[in-house]
Amino acid sequence: MIRLFLAAAIGLLTAFDVSAQGASWRLLRSLTSFTVQVNHDDPSHIMFGNRRGRVYISHDGGKSFARNDIQTEVVNNSVSSLLWSTADTSIVIAGGFRLDGIHRSTDGGRTWARVLSDNANQIIWFISEAIIESTEDPSVLYAARGTVVNTIYKSTNTGLTWDSVGIIDRALTSRLCTITMRPESNGELFVGALGGRIFRSTDDGVSWQSMSVIEEGRDTIRPDSEIPKIVFRRDQPNVGYAVVAISNDLAREGNGGVLRTTDGGLTWYRMAYADTSLWAVETRQRMDTTDVFIGGFRMSFQDPSLPGDSIVAVSKDNGITWTSISDSLNWGISDDASSVANSWVLRWDTIGKKLYLAAETGLFVYDEVLTSVREGQPWGHASLSVITRDGFLDVRDSMRPASVHWTVHDMKGAQFATGVADASHDVSLPLSPLTNGVYLLTWETESLIRSALFTVR
Repeated sequence: MIRLFLAAAIGLLTAFDVSAQGASWRLLRSLTSFTVQVNHDDPSHIMFGNRRGRVYISHDGGKSFARNDIQTEVVNNSVSSLLWSTADTSIVIAGGFRLDGIHRSTDGGRTWARVLSDNANQIIWFISEAIIESTEDPSVLYAARGTVVNTIYKSTNTGLTWDSVGIIDRALTSRLCTITMRPESNGELFVGALGGRIFRSTDDGVSWQSMSVIEEGRDTIRPDSEIPKIVFRRDQPNVGYAVVAISNDLAREGNGGVLRTTDGGLTWYRMAYADTSLWAVETRQRMDTTDVFIGGFRMSFQDPSLPGDSIVAVSKDNGITWTSISDSLNWGISDDASSVANSWVLRWDTIGKKLYLAAETGLFVYDEVLTSVREGQPWGHASLSVITRDGFLDVRDSMRPASVHWTVHDMKGAQFATGVADASHDVSLPLSPLTNGVYLLTWETESLIRSALFTVR
């Protein structure tokens, strides 16, 4: 028996115009996404990190996601650092916050083995985009350890084995958040850390120097400031951007914001969003310039008046002006019952030319797919056939699972209906609560989540 009921839930799927081209945000999954990666050889393969050691992988551009567990224990961790190798796309590297060690997959994320742990059983986390590939040799990887010991690790065999190459003095910072390499720099590495510090290494991670931030001669912002992401422009490698997160909402003045360097990372100045807590930054190169995207952050226990969460913005003029692209985005509720609208990672897919947002309340993509749906072109997983007729939605699932959990959302993000069905035979869902429009059907089993769009006329 199918149970259908209205739910006054906060919206999970959002579509809104932000340009003359009709670009829109579209929800791919309403599960917390701490990071997202796209396969360099085939952008229809997408992977995001979730809680409890879980990653979700799509091989059809987000129409379905299969769950794969890095760790089987139910623990409060976050897969917040993922690297999909460009040297060999069967190899994926994972780490995270409270996800102990570095884990490696050689089959595209289906199975995992831990390849780096602490011999003394001390905590070993990799917090925010803290595992990277060299811009000069993709078989060479680097990782910045976020707890206990500020160790920098290096692998020369695509993550199979790791060696410690350097340590950043804990008298300077007690937490490393992220690491990146500046393009065309002979391997210069940069680490963002607690205290609002940015460190630079010119000798392959062996030694590190603290760079100037905010003003000349100053190398820290505030004790609670974190630098969770640093990116450099590909077309102008001397230009880079970093974001500052605020951990203490009572110390917001002179904290937070977007930092910019024009001298290859030697000095960093705040260019925008002072007193605002940010976590994500990404660049998108166009023919004549580079766009900069940022995303905000607030911890759940912090004062809601702290500017940060729900912010997603873009600058198309090197940071002079910024335009919000989140004003109409209904963030919804996360799978951990959180309503904090954090942007964990913004990822520009250079092959598929799409922008992904890994957020506290879901995984979103910025594209134009809804336009084609409204023109009558179907979008959905190949195993699902959906037809509207005589006030019902007929669903045929070629996989024939005995039990599925389904939901229906409209394009503004409101959840209209949910229930459980036996899909071993065709299922008919009543459409009586739905007015004319386009809707998303989500079809979920324990290990697979699929979706399809349908129109009510």
